[in-house]
Amino acid sequence: MLGRIRAWWPAWATDVVLTLLVLWAQVLSEVKNPASAVLPLPWGVVVAATAPLALLARRYYPVAVLVVSTAAMFTGMSNFGAQVALYALGSYCHDRRLMWGFAGLNMIALLFYTNANEADGLSGLFQIVVLLGVMWLLPLVTGLYARTRRDYLTGLVDRAERAEREQALIAERARGEERTRIAREMHDVVAHQVSLVVMHAGALRTVVHKDREQAARAAGVIEGVGQQAMQELRQMLGVLHSHDASGPRVGSSSSPPKVERIPALVEASREAGLNVGLSIEGDPEPMSEQVERAAYRVVQEALTNVHKHAGGSKAEALIKHEAGRLRVEVTNTRPADGFERTLPSSGHGLDGLRERIGLVSGDITAGPLSDGGYRVRATLPTGARN
Repeated sequence: MLGRIRAWWPAWATDVVLTLLVLWAQVLSEVKNPASAVLPLPWGVVVAATAPLALLARRYYPVAVLVVSTAAMFTGMSNFGAQVALYALGSYCHDRRLMWGFAGLNMIALLFYTNANEADGLSGLFQIVVLLGVMWLLPLVTGLYARTRRDYLTGLVDRAERAEREQALIAERARGEERTRIAREMHDVVAHQVSLVVMHAGALRTVVHKDREQAARAAGVIEGVGQQAMQELRQMLGVLHSHDASGPRVGSSSSPPKVERIPALVEASREAGLNVGLSIEGDPEPMSEQVERAAYRVVQEALTNVHKHAGGSKAEALIKHEAGRLRVEVTNTRPADGFERTLPSSGHGLDGLRERIGLVSGDITAGPLSDGGYRVRATLPTGARN
């Protein structure tokens, strides 16, 4: 309610209304009580009409307004303006020592103004206490309370705005991380499958007029690889359409990449013409889906790179189950003489692997060997969780 009132009622309007009320009260007091006035009636009315105008600056110069209002009391006018000035001093003066100093001077002036030095006995003391409490302490404390509440509300607004900005930054960072994850998944899904399709298509073009049976097998492999690529893409798009990326994969009938599917992955590369072997050592341990997916992607990316960059070479994949960890390694010899790379490369595959392995607290190394070959080795903790 107060917020809506402040929205259409500006602060300067409050100052104008308050100044007019004090001006009216002081002029009325000057006219009705000429005997108590220090100045002659015409001049007293002029002072009573002009002194309250200082209240228009009470938010910006509270000390100066208090000095003017206090001086005006000694012309015989009422102290309404001084009480408003005391409130402004407590509410808008930022220097506490300055505030209490001028408030004390105003209290001394107020005692002289009311002839408190002539008070006698307990009744006189009581009058002084009531006088100071109502005419001096009450407006000052009310101003201090208003200032404290205003600062508190301002702090709440600042904290809310800061929290909103932080939430926006967090959301933007999450969107950036999600875009990176999607790009990584797109690369993992598409690059390997497309490289297999290209390899089989090249073989098909070579044998289509010579060996129809082999051509039919190559066409069947292309069809199977394409269907698998479509299934994985559909699986990823289902994740994007769902509200929770960790929830069920909508629109997908295929299981996520796992270590147990690595032999099929190697066999697909072998059918595409790559001379590749697979060794599995040790007893499998339970591991998270993220670790299994990372292990699968390591072998997938490594074999894709062999297709692209080391045609005619011999590759060997190793899956070794050790205590508390899984070691995945793919090594290939140097490419065959005369090999020319025909498949494009984005250069982001290994970078994506490093990010993926890092998410499960694993380690990965990749680099050339002394004999001209290449090796990709990853070590994954089987107890890692998302």
